[in-house]
Amino acid sequence: MKLIIIACGFIIATLTHFPLAISSSFTILNSVGHDCDSGECLEVCEYEDFKLMPGTADSNNSKCLAIFCSEDFTLTVHTCIHEEDPTCSYTHNYKKPFPDCCNQFCQSIIQLN
Repeated sequence: MKLIIIACGFIIATLTHFPLAISSSFTILNSVGHDCDSGECLEVCEYEDFKLMPGTADSNNSKCLAIFCSEDFTLTVHTCIHEEDPTCSYTHNYKKPFPDCCNQFCQSIIQLN
């Protein structure tokens, strides 16, 4: 199987009391896989441990990302990236769907010399 990945990035939101929330997205062409769990094998979009039927999406998961599977098995994945700030350690809020789970907390890091 030959996969082609097309990457691009875009800004999701600017928050006043949190760091800039930025999302990165990439597309995988021909992401067709097979799901045989139901007793019959179906063609699905496959990415890591996610399997989606064509024409469906998943944005409520434990990895804070959104996945879209088109009818032609093109898979688009949106993920969080963070503003670089060496004084912060970012924590996602995995109870919220994407993109609300991104950049929820900036825990200050205190460096002791």
